[in-house]
Amino acid sequence: MLTIGLIDNFMISRLGLSILLNNYYQDVMLLEANNVQEYNILFGHHTPDMIILGNNSNDEEKCLAVARQLKKLNPDLPLIIYDEHLMRNLTISYFRIGISGYILRQNTAEEMIPCIETILNQKKYLSPILTEHLLDSLSHNYGEKTPKRRPILTRREIEIASYIAQGMKTSQISAMLGRKASTVSSIKHNIFRKLNVKSVTELLDAFSEFPF
Repeated sequence: MLTIGLIDNFMISRLGLSILLNNYYQDVMLLEANNVQEYNILFGHHTPDMIILGNNSNDEEKCLAVARQLKKLNPDLPLIIYDEHLMRNLTISYFRIGISGYILRQNTAEEMIPCIETILNQKKYLSPILTEHLLDSLSHNYGEKTPKRRPILTRREIEIASYIAQGMKTSQISAMLGRKASTVSSIKHNIFRKLNVKSVTELLDAFSEFPF
């Protein structure tokens, strides 16, 4: 049985997500609560497979504090966050404290199941919308002494980097784009070389070095 902690003080959103999960998974137990404190009181003795947290505030510090609290209490559990508002500066901070998936509330119907499945396969998931915003910041270099923006990644490299950031393998990207695997591998090598990174985690970390 798949057991998922579901924390969201928006009852309607929680109900919709509950219906979505119960319709997709034949055998799932949902541990539902309005907030972290209530969850710990009701289900502190349970060990779910993952926890899903809905953030409704536009206060970045508050959202990050709640995520930190959950990770401190459940350091080994995968944590998925879906935010009401697009707060790009939070993306890097979230992953640095150890979350496993990040999407927007408006896309939960389309992305929550793929996000969960990706995490069950021990990978991280970042919404394509958020990935696009982050990678767009990498397409230009803002030098202090350079008045004009200088491209870092080409449009094709940005596209492939977005797939890499989502955890896709070279063979999957190759099939999706209709390109040879060797071509995709070469582009991936160029992306990592240009950004001076060696892994997907470092690729995400590189975003923090560029303004949003």
